[in-house]
Formats: sequence, structure tokens, C-alpha cells
Amino acid sequence: MTDGPFQHAHQTKEDCYTYWSKQPGVIENFNTFMQGLFGTPARLGWSDWFPVKEVCLDGFDERRSEYLWVDVGGGKGHESELLLKLYPGIEGKLVVEDLPFVIDDITDLDSRIERLSHDFTKPQPIKGNYVPRA
Repeated sequence: MTDGPFQHAHQTKEDCYTYWSKQPGVIENFNTFMQGLFGTPARLGWSDWFPVKEVCLDGFDERRSEYLWVDVGGGKGHESELLLKLYPGIEGKLVVEDLPFVIDDITDLDSRIERLSHDFTKPQPIKGNYVPRA
């Protein structure tokens, strides 16, 4: 992430997100784009086509992991908030995980969603026992 075409083109050793975060307006535009369903309200969200209830919610067992949902690279938490909107009674912890400058910029997020500053190129700090359904 720190030694590729992006770094060569921009003469930097930083990853693209860190680099963009230091450019006035760029990371704000990126976050707006990501929260706006990639630029168009006509685009189906993942929860419209993925069987969320069957794969993620049914059979959740806190004895295996207290975490139901960890949104790695989750930006300002828009997908986690959507999950709560669709399934307000879900059990288990929800976490939005992103780089520190993204997490620090969150101004409004449902209090049931934990915030975790983390570089997703490093080992994942939250562990669980996900067992895919047959």
C-alpha cells in the first residue's frame, strides 16, 4: 500500500488514504461519495441483495463471540447504521473500524455502534469464531 503507482505518481511514501486526508477537501469528498451509495441513490445497497438475516443474524451466539458485526474500513459507519435500521433488535456488538483520522471525524453515529481506530493493513484486533453456513 505504500510502494506502488500511487506513491510514484504523487511522490509520497504514504498510503492513498493518509495522503488524501492531508489534501483539503479530498477526504471529505471521498467520505461523501462513500456514504452516498457510490454516487447514485439508484444503486442497490448490499443489504438489498445479500441474505443478511440468514448469513449474519440467524444463529448468532454470543458465547462464540460478543461481536456480531465489524465493519473494517467502515468509514463513518453508514453501513452499520443501515444494519441497525433494518434490524433494530439485533444482538451482539457492532463496530465500525477505520483509520484514526476517519474515526476522529465521525460527528454523528448511533451509540450502539462502537468506534475503533485501526490500520486494516495490520493484524485484526477483534477475533471471533465465524462459521459459514453450509
